[in-house]
Amino acid sequence: MLERWTRAVVRFRFLVLAGVSALVPFLGLTGLPLLVAAGFFAQFPFSVYYLFSAQVLPRRFGGTAYAFMNTISLVGGAMSPGLAGLLADVTGSFLAAFAMISLTALLGLGIVLSVRER
Repeated sequence: MLERWTRAVVRFRFLVLAGVSALVPFLGLTGLPLLVAAGFFAQFPFSVYYLFSAQVLPRRFGGTAYAFMNTISLVGGAMSPGLAGLLADVTGSFLAAFAMISLTALLGLGIVLSVRER
């Protein structure tokens, strides 16, 4: 039961983040609540990711999985805002930044859908 719930939360998070990120640039100020929701869905399920990695990897790799997840989270959290800002500066629009976020979320969803349980 927990395994299905964990996978559902991860899938739902990526799906919502991809959709919201694609819509926000076209909604103007009315998209502000969606932007807040996207931030929530980007950060909310981090603890679920640790459960997810424990479900798909052998138990002996538990520590390595947690370390890898934490490292990727920190690197992504440090690089994504700067890259989004650079895209906005280079293109003159936030559309490219939100497209990057949406595509990254779709990539994450594809990876989650392709991972098998152990």
